[in-house]
Amino acid sequence: MRCGIAVLSSFATLSFANADANDWLQFRGPGASSYQSQATPPTEFDAASGNNIQWKVDLPGRSVGGAIVVGDQVITTSSSGMDQRRIFVTSVSSKSGEILWEQNIVARGRPFCHPYSANAAPTPASDGERIFAFFSSNDLIALNLKGEVVWYRSLASEFTKAGNDTGMSSSPLVIEDTVIVQVECQGESFAAGLDNASGELLWKIGRPHQANWSSPAPWIRDGMDSMVVLTSGVDVKVVNARTGAELVSLDRGASIISSALALNDQVLLAEGGLTTYQWNPTTKQLDKLWQNNKLEPGNSSPITVGTSVIAIKGGVLSVGDIRDGSLRYKTRLPDSGSIWSTPVVCKDHLYAFTDTGRCFVVAVGDKAATVVATNELGEMVLGSPAVSGNALFIRSNTKLWKIAATTSP
Repeated sequence: MRCGIAVLSSFATLSFANADANDWLQFRGPGASSYQSQATPPTEFDAASGNNIQWKVDLPGRSVGGAIVVGDQVITTSSSGMDQRRIFVTSVSSKSGEILWEQNIVARGRPFCHPYSANAAPTPASDGERIFAFFSSNDLIALNLKGEVVWYRSLASEFTKAGNDTGMSSSPLVIEDTVIVQVECQGESFAAGLDNASGELLWKIGRPHQANWSSPAPWIRDGMDSMVVLTSGVDVKVVNARTGAELVSLDRGASIISSALALNDQVLLAEGGLTTYQWNPTTKQLDKLWQNNKLEPGNSSPITVGTSVIAIKGGVLSVGDIRDGSLRYKTRLPDSGSIWSTPVVCKDHLYAFTDTGRCFVVAVGDKAATVVATNELGEMVLGSPAVSGNALFIRSNTKLWKIAATTSP
């Protein structure tokens, strides 16, 4: 299915490359881990003075999602106009901040959402060759790296009872040659897998009829087909990423905002604080390993670094031991405001953005955490940062920012 979408602008002659080690291709980055072990962005930056702000770009509308990085392009979405029906996908040069190309269409589905949110709520995703932009209105657009439309699906037109007037914000997930979307609401709730290249609907499974804003999480293990973890307030399902076949089902709910994290043979869920389940190769089921209600991820998703698991709720950073769930310590962030975006960890520093645009940079150790800097962007940030090289790319309410040492290339 296609629609008439025209490239609004082509500002530069581009050379396009496939994904590389510096790519940040989806919500929470590689493996949905929110972690880059070698990246060292500056710990101090400031919008007013321009300190370590390499560039900032005004965009054609609002967004509460994050940006992604594909090669030398930073991709973000926006929505504007009456009821935020006009939706955009914009590519910006990671080096110069120049707008490379931009697409826009009129949403076919329900664009209505809470004033705090936006139609451009999900973070886009990429397989390194295509970009998949998903919106609260359930419009799903696939573009190549030149900004040309590859395919388009109006899921709201195909499944007319799928919609939520509060707004949808589950981000798409790419696993190998499948893009997965989670459309959960009080109406027609479902999860679906579509072929990356053609947009063909490969599978569709019913989901609980309940509003849910968590995103599907990848689970890739050696010797097993790639899997995706779907969570809701009612259940947890693990399905085959290509076929949608159910592999594991847990008859218990998890957070409807925070997303799961799967690594090795474990799945972490925001359930009663944090709960970890371990894969049992004999029964081919998930066995409960530990639960700790003092490790609470709140609106953001959990992060693991080495043997540490990190969660933030209400301005309180909690660090536990991933092996047994024991609490190591808690640290209160000063005057933090609300933290909706999932922080990122770069080497040994955590970057946590509040909804006011304040960023706390925290040195996280095994025994204590120290706030080493408090930085200000001065505009609402609800989307999670992207990391590429030694730079952070931040999507604020109406702008895209590159945070990097001013002497960096």
